[in-house]
Amino acid sequence: MKEITPFLKEIFDLLSRGNFISANSKVYRHRQLFNQIEEHFEEIFDYFGAIGFTLEAGNNYYYFSKEEANYILERKIETFYKYIDILAFFADFDNSFGEGYQFSMTDIEQKSKVDTNLQQQLFEVTRDISENSSYYERVSHLVRKMTKEGFFECEDEERRDYRVLSAYNYLQNIVKSIDIDYEEEEEV
Repeated sequence: MKEITPFLKEIFDLLSRGNFISANSKVYRHRQLFNQIEEHFEEIFDYFGAIGFTLEAGNNYYYFSKEEANYILERKIETFYKYIDILAFFADFDNSFGEGYQFSMTDIEQKSKVDTNLQQQLFEVTRDISENSSYYERVSHLVRKMTKEGFFECEDEERRDYRVLSAYNYLQNIVKSIDIDYEEEEEV
């Protein structure tokens, strides 16, 4: 346990705020934390389990989960339904959009201006900002949100280049499970 003790506070600080630790982060320290979790998963799992947090492993990412009341779960489900539209937007932008994908906000902005389907989707997923917002403001708002939530990471601020982190798989898996449940209900 002594070997991982120095990392526990940093791991807790990141994961307890709802963030992810992704293997493909450009932040060296995050990759170090990922490797520590990978090497000592059971010890770290037990440590955080004792204080009510469950360390979950995804495909090249880690996150915390914990049992929550039904009203919190319902709110989370509503949030994930919004992610269905966001994931659809990025998939329509480029069907290879996923873990490791590198993109420029300018490319998304330009394609949204000429593709009416993408334009409608962009306006739908950014309806929480002013109707008069420009394409740049809408794309920027969406990318900032996804970056803040740990799904994207800025590669070059000046050129507005980003990379999709492994944590994006988390969203894709949750959305897939929502779709499966919906299909099962239809069959009944």
